[in-house]
Amino acid sequence: MSRHGLIVQPWGDRSFAFRLGLDEIELIESQLNRSIFEVVQAIHDRAAKTSDLRLMLLAGLIGGGMAHSDAAQLVDSQLDISPIEDSRDLAYVIGLAGLARATPEELEDQEPGKSVGARLSALILPIFGWLLPADRSRILAD
Repeated sequence: MSRHGLIVQPWGDRSFAFRLGLDEIELIESQLNRSIFEVVQAIHDRAAKTSDLRLMLLAGLIGGGMAHSDAAQLVDSQLDISPIEDSRDLAYVIGLAGLARATPEELEDQEPGKSVGARLSALILPIFGWLLPADRSRILAD
């Protein structure tokens, strides 16, 4: 499996591997009938539906190596118990990682000591700056 776009992020009381490979991006685009750029933009704008978040999280877990049934069960349980904003922020970071296509090593080279979100923004800002909110304090907290 390629490691481009792979991130490990906390969700609930554990950390999980998330990755949007091309198969996962195509799954999101076909099921939502929108481009990955539109979906990430909707999450950024807080205009995404819960189903958008659910699919982004599910696809990220599957791309990270989790079995579909386990991923679906985890997404359902976490969305039920976690604040929706936490899941939205995670879905946004997963989407950014999928767009940046950076390896974990490349992310480590960007902004050492900063959050994954901050490191992703350093990689994609020159190309996808329009996707980043003006106030990134919650999503890209250091």
